[in-house]
Amino acid sequence: MKFYSWLVSFLTIVAFIIVGTIIFKYDPNQADFKILILFFSGLYFALAGLFTLLGNFIRIKINKNTLSVYFLTSFRQGLLISLALVGLLLLKMTNVLNLWDGILLVVAILLLELYFRTK
Repeated sequence: MKFYSWLVSFLTIVAFIIVGTIIFKYDPNQADFKILILFFSGLYFALAGLFTLLGNFIRIKINKNTLSVYFLTSFRQGLLISLALVGLLLLKMTNVLNLWDGILLVVAILLLELYFRTK
């Protein structure tokens, strides 16, 4: 599991560098569709890695283990939280986001997590 933690850490740093480069180099109002795809996918992977590592760290501290056996659970939850945040950001960017759409997206992702927990 330590190898996966290092791999996720490295890829998260790379994704944050990509997102930072896009933020400082391109104007969002003038950006091409390819740049927006790269930005949102980079943001998704950066947040997924961040939430995976954060969830794994919290589980290690709570369980007093040196190695978390719940890395895959942290990984899944990191992916789902990132999906919710990037989905909300995409809805906001397209001026579609309102309270009910945001709640519906978050509830759908929560139901997806509950489905995975029961399996």
